[in-house]
Amino acid sequence: MTRERALGRGIRAGVRRLFRLPLRTPAIARADADAELDAFLAERIEHLVRRGMTPAEARDEALRRLGGSLTEVRDALRRSAERREGRMRLRDRIDDVRQDLRYAVRGLTRQRGFTAAAVLCAAIGIGANTTMFGVIDALLLRPPAGVRDAGGLLWVSAERKTELGFTGRPGVSYLDYLDFGRSPVLAGAAAYFARARSFGHGTDAREVNTLTITHTFMPLLGVRPALGRFFSADEDAPGGSPVVILGYAFWRDRFSGAASVIGKSVRIGTKLYTVVGVAPRDFNGVERARVDLYLPMTAGVSDDMPGRADELFTNRGMSWLTVLARLRPGARRERLAAELDAIYHRTDHGGFGRAKTHIVVASPTAIAAMRNPQQVQNATVSLWLAGVAGIVLLIACANVASLLLTRAVRRRREIAVRLALGIGRGRLVRLLMTESLVLAGLGGVAGLLVARWGGGTLRSWLLADVAVGTSVLDPRVLAVTLIATVFTGAVCGLVPALQATRPDLTTALKAGARGGSDGRGRVLGGLLVGQVALTLVLLVGAGLFVRSLQNLRSLDLGFDVQPVLVARARLRTIGYTPAQGERFFRRLLERARTLPGVERAALATAGPFGNGQLEPVFVPGREPERGLPPAVSYVTSEFFATVGMALRSGRVFTDADRAGTERVAVVNEEMARLYWPAGDALGKCIEVGSDTMPCTTVVGIVETARAGNIVRQPVQDERPMPGYYLPLDQSNAARTLGPMLYVRTSGDAVRLVPLIRHTMEAMAPDLPVPDVTAFSTALAPQFRPWRLGVVMCGIFGAVALALAMIGLYGVLAFGVSQRTHEIGVRIALGARRDDVRRLVVGQGLRLGALGVAIGIGAALAAGQLLAALLFGVSPRDPVVLAMASGAVLIVVVLASYLPARRATRIDPMEALREL
Repeated sequence: MTRERALGRGIRAGVRRLFRLPLRTPAIARADADAELDAFLAERIEHLVRRGMTPAEARDEALRRLGGSLTEVRDALRRSAERREGRMRLRDRIDDVRQDLRYAVRGLTRQRGFTAAAVLCAAIGIGANTTMFGVIDALLLRPPAGVRDAGGLLWVSAERKTELGFTGRPGVSYLDYLDFGRSPVLAGAAAYFARARSFGHGTDAREVNTLTITHTFMPLLGVRPALGRFFSADEDAPGGSPVVILGYAFWRDRFSGAASVIGKSVRIGTKLYTVVGVAPRDFNGVERARVDLYLPMTAGVSDDMPGRADELFTNRGMSWLTVLARLRPGARRERLAAELDAIYHRTDHGGFGRAKTHIVVASPTAIAAMRNPQQVQNATVSLWLAGVAGIVLLIACANVASLLLTRAVRRRREIAVRLALGIGRGRLVRLLMTESLVLAGLGGVAGLLVARWGGGTLRSWLLADVAVGTSVLDPRVLAVTLIATVFTGAVCGLVPALQATRPDLTTALKAGARGGSDGRGRVLGGLLVGQVALTLVLLVGAGLFVRSLQNLRSLDLGFDVQPVLVARARLRTIGYTPAQGERFFRRLLERARTLPGVERAALATAGPFGNGQLEPVFVPGREPERGLPPAVSYVTSEFFATVGMALRSGRVFTDADRAGTERVAVVNEEMARLYWPAGDALGKCIEVGSDTMPCTTVVGIVETARAGNIVRQPVQDERPMPGYYLPLDQSNAARTLGPMLYVRTSGDAVRLVPLIRHTMEAMAPDLPVPDVTAFSTALAPQFRPWRLGVVMCGIFGAVALALAMIGLYGVLAFGVSQRTHEIGVRIALGARRDDVRRLVVGQGLRLGALGVAIGIGAALAAGQLLAALLFGVSPRDPVVLAMASGAVLIVVVLASYLPARRATRIDPMEALREL
């Protein structure tokens, strides 16, 4: 009888799966278990009674043979039944999913054009978001690789407040770092500074990124070497052995990852260093710029700047180090800042207003992208572009939803038949949602390919100087891709599935795909209006970035950019005396003038967009100016013509302005305005350095060159910096400061950089890699955020515009197919082809105009968030709004034309015969 029951249960389960009947509920399963147990006991008791036992004895014996109390056996049997039903339910659900997937794949394979279009739209949206997340993760979210407890690290810096209220971050002196490290609140402190240096010798030399660190740097960050060891305290002390740690990527590239590199000597600058270790994989300190070499502080500074090493280590006014620290357990960051600030001010021995103008702060290092204004701009643009990528995803979802809804309408008869045969609406919704998720899954896979290509390209633009080890296979990136894929599948499929599964069965079975829209036309129109509105927002953003970049390019910097380059050389590192260094640059100047493509050349101690040396100026009969003194640069006679600095009045220097002649000076317009408000600077006397110096006569006024970060946005940084120029031949500045060569070329200066570098190397074979930089290259990082905004917003806007065009075409083409009979009747009754064309195009224009109106409102609201990224343009710029609206409406007309043309070719007789 038990075998019969088991056979019956198997038959019942098969029947349930065959007819899709629901599984038993837990209560029914428990009731069946109780009934089975009672039947078993009754059968066993009857058997024992037939064997000669009394009913009471038979019952006791039957219970004894069960192996426990009746309650325990009943509970165990119930649990077994529930587990069995759960397994059956799970198997049935897996079967359902398998069947849904098989059906979805089979249906999508039959309609390959639809599938390709939907997957492409989803891939664009998912890929854009995956790419932007990779950038945001690298800049803002991911802690520095290899660093232990990066959240517990603190930047310690002395912020300087100027008279303009701007707070800078000049760093900390070496003596201050030593004092801070002795604080009882700290568990440890370390210092570092970054610098480019020469690696190798002769033609094999190359410029590498080095990080000069204290011996406490690696232990503070909790880093372990991949090979060898790190620096010891003795090696970081004066007179320590010259040793070096290789960056992991540099070790793999330069030495093929050979372990035998430990103990080898390598040439850095002009000195040999012994390799003692290799940093771990992906580790690049805490600022994420790629580091090739790590040098000990004392040896690295002494070799790189032999003439200034003593001053750097003994002068508290030399703030050149970045300091990291960790708090002791239980200590508060506010207490640390207060204690370090007290230490900092106690050591002020007559510094320049140090006690009043500086304050020590300790800030978390969690967001490494916030270390300098350029990184702040990159991070801000990246966040905004992440929002743009989200908009692209919404547009892609709307497009895929339109395609799915159109496809569902064409399947109205099939869906109606299924519903008429008794399939549940929830089951049908699940089937249609499976199709949507399959499309989204294929789009997610394709989106990873888009992200792999787009991520590399975007990082080369935005993160060219940032060491990023993430890829599309990174778990965090894959998780975001999965979330975007599921979101796309759910958003794209839910509304079409719900709309498709509630038709009027009678109408649907009679009319099929050509039946009424059942409100789906309004849903399609709403999706299209949303697409147009979001597309307009992207185009407005792209237009604002274009206008900003145009304003930047037309900005009067006070000097030319494209045709000028500057060459520097660290001659002291190869033993040149100041006099020898001056003679080297004099010879270089003469040789540069003879090179092909060179129009002019000059020497100067500071560039037009550098601050130069701050040197006080006194005007007889006038109170000294408060605040920072003006910057001075010592130049040769052709400097102004070489860099393209315009003369406003007076004259510039000539070859006659030499030692022993009248002292002369040229001031910029800002200094002339500040020191001589009446506008009578020419011919005036200034005393350079102190009020006891002889007079220097102002003979010319030139335009003011922008200094520092030339495109920085805050108002306080827009104020030009006063400065003046003195003849290089009337002073010893060429020996004390070291000149630089400026070259004006007949074309783009970048092309002459290798020639100038080769000339310098030929003149001094032992010279480390010369620093030859075109102005355009030096300024490119400052323009990068706007260029990125133009490119990315332009690409996203063009993609969105194409998606909107495809979506509009699909909606109108679907509308024409649904209204074939109506249009045929209109033509039969005398409607002209132009009337039909206007009917279809007018429908498209109405939808487009509504989307434009909504999009303008959204763009005006979003523009306020974008205002901080713009340069010289209002977020409500009417030209940009008009051009973006015009572009969208033109695309609407173009997308409407083909369906309108198709409508005019409807044969009225065929349309009437189908009625």
